[in-house]
Amino acid sequence: MRAPLSFCSRSFVLGCLALIPLGCSGGKTATVKGTVNYAGKPLPRGHITFTGPGAGGKGNVTVTADIENGEFTAKKVPVGEGVKVTFDTEYLRREGGGAGGQLDPAKQLKDLEAQVDAFKKKGETVPPDVQEKLENMKVLAKGYEERAGAYRPLNRKVMQVETTPHTVTITPGEQTLEPFNLDKAQAAGPLRP
Repeated sequence: MRAPLSFCSRSFVLGCLALIPLGCSGGKTATVKGTVNYAGKPLPRGHITFTGPGAGGKGNVTVTADIENGEFTAKKVPVGEGVKVTFDTEYLRREGGGAGGQLDPAKQLKDLEAQVDAFKKKGETVPPDVQEKLENMKVLAKGYEERAGAYRPLNRKVMQVETTPHTVTITPGEQTLEPFNLDKAQAAGPLRP
């Protein structure tokens, strides 16, 4: 015959169980897939963010996924009704060298090419460090052009949780959502705060 648990042992076990988070969604999440269109065509690049209730109804849980060629897969999205969906492409403008972006690598590439040409015209060997900088800048300039070309301005209302018109119901497991279509009113910009 087993001896019953002491009061202290029972209190310890119950205390540990109380630490397990229980919430409205029970801590359940989903993997969500879908597409995002911009003015009728797949959005080249961007971010999609899902904001839903946290465990126990306390706070919010935010999950962000990359959009590539109009498609996304978001993991660990909070389960529930009224999950807000926002979109962002502003980081592409910053990375691509638009307002507030970095110095244009295409200009830096031209400067390095001019340096290399100057060495060659003099009949001198191009120093290895200059040649290496040139090769690295070619790669940087290509990525810069790709990011800048993928930028699409979005209306601020689809970028903010408080104003987005996009809400979805997320169920546990895997789920494919209906396409998000950012129409002309939502694809107007760029807007300033």
